[in-house]
Amino acid sequence: MTLLSSSERVSDTSIRPSTQLIEGNSVNLTCDGVGSIFTREWMKDGSSLTQTDNMILYDTNRVLSFLSLKKTDSGEYVCKISNPFSNDEAKYNMIVNYGPENVQITGPSEINVKQTLTLTCSAASTPSASYTWLLNGINILYNSAVFTKNTTELSDSGNYTCQALNEITGRTSSAVHRLSVTEKTTSTCSAGCIAGIVITCFVICGAAAGGYFIYKKQ
Repeated sequence: MTLLSSSERVSDTSIRPSTQLIEGNSVNLTCDGVGSIFTREWMKDGSSLTQTDNMILYDTNRVLSFLSLKKTDSGEYVCKISNPFSNDEAKYNMIVNYGPENVQITGPSEINVKQTLTLTCSAASTPSASYTWLLNGINILYNSAVFTKNTTELSDSGNYTCQALNEITGRTSSAVHRLSVTEKTTSTCSAGCIAGIVITCFVICGAAAGGYFIYKKQ
């Protein structure tokens, strides 16, 4: 019976990133373990790793290097190390931080005075972005994706800017929404009143036509 020495068995496998995982940055994932390591195999999301044009494996597959991280590089990475006597593996869930991008503001572009205004800002970002609102260049709300004004005034007209910030990437992006607040005048004549006016017009026109017919006959 062959006894395995501690130097032959592999254990304590780990995967370590070299820096923060930010889209566009380069990063190395290093696979290390204890013992006599003969082979290393990388997997992603349960399948053998398929190298793309932004990946390099070197140092006998010890280092998986990303030249420029992409959002699609996110996923679960597994490094399996082995020798003829034993094997071990480590898992690393890589999340690529990116954004904010595609900032959008949804809400009305025109509203009447004394109505409730709600504007909502969104952005693609990991982690989620924080939002700051400005009206005509002046800060009006911090750290909220939704801006609400319960009773609008004419002075609420203008350009609403939503600034999105990703605190990990340090990047910002913004969108602008134009709002017009109007003082809409309402008619004092009801639907019945309007119908009465229409009927009166028909009666007057009919009477005028009848008088003209009589005049022609005489």
